[in-house]
Amino acid sequence: SRVEYGGGFILPGSLVEQCKGFQSASHKLGDIVTLKAEHEQFTKCVDGFFYYSPTGSQNAMVSPAVGDIRVSFTYVPDGPASVIALQTAAHDGGERDSFLPYRLISRSLFGLSEAEEKRRLRCQAEKLPSQLAAEAGCPGILAYLCCACNVVEHCFSGMLTPEVYHLFEGSHDAKGCLKVIRSRAGALTLGVRLAGWLMLFAGVYSLFSPFLTLLQVVPWLGPILSKGGSLLMCVLCFVCTALLACLIIIDAYLFFHPLTALLYGLVAGGIVAGAVALVSLMQ
Repeated sequence: SRVEYGGGFILPGSLVEQCKGFQSASHKLGDIVTLKAEHEQFTKCVDGFFYYSPTGSQNAMVSPAVGDIRVSFTYVPDGPASVIALQTAAHDGGERDSFLPYRLISRSLFGLSEAEEKRRLRCQAEKLPSQLAAEAGCPGILAYLCCACNVVEHCFSGMLTPEVYHLFEGSHDAKGCLKVIRSRAGALTLGVRLAGWLMLFAGVYSLFSPFLTLLQVVPWLGPILSKGGSLLMCVLCFVCTALLACLIIIDAYLFFHPLTALLYGLVAGGIVAGAVALVSLMQ
């Protein structure tokens, strides 16, 4: 398919998929659509789909058989749209330019020339997810010393690549587009953190759960202690999970967002102080 954007760009398929105003194109097509290569004829039925049967059956819609094909055609009506991505020149002397993802690149201590920056941006934008995943993670022996972190880094670099590559229907300015992108990224970050916290809580609870079994074998007091012990164990696991999560976030933000790391450091200090105060009151 060929989707033109304005007078000088061609939209790649990955940006076309971000359009939301798709409509059925059956009313714009005839009753029969023929493939150029194999010359199969697809016949339009009352449901708006086009059907083809290798056996020549006319009842493919009512009673489909093995090998029958049903096809639908959709389109996005002409209208305004806003794209925020990396503008790239056409390949092989093409008529129109296109777009690629804007991704992070390594920059030297003294900066880059404009030509070198453009070259690196395009080189990084043209990489496949598998290539990005292969380049991520720790190099050399560090990949074995921190295997879990390395696996997570590979997965996130391949599936959740940090990039700016969005299409918005309607006319929007750059500030409005970036605001929407920031909110989406924030929601995704929160969802991933919640999932990580739940898994961390489950792991910590599994680590300390054998102690509940030890409490149950105490004569007479076992059932009473096990009930109270379950609640105490949940509180202890929650405190440990919150503390470990804060330490992980501090480690991630220390060099890039030091003020945010300091804020989480204060939260971790408050958790420790609260736990110490609670133990003192119990004594």
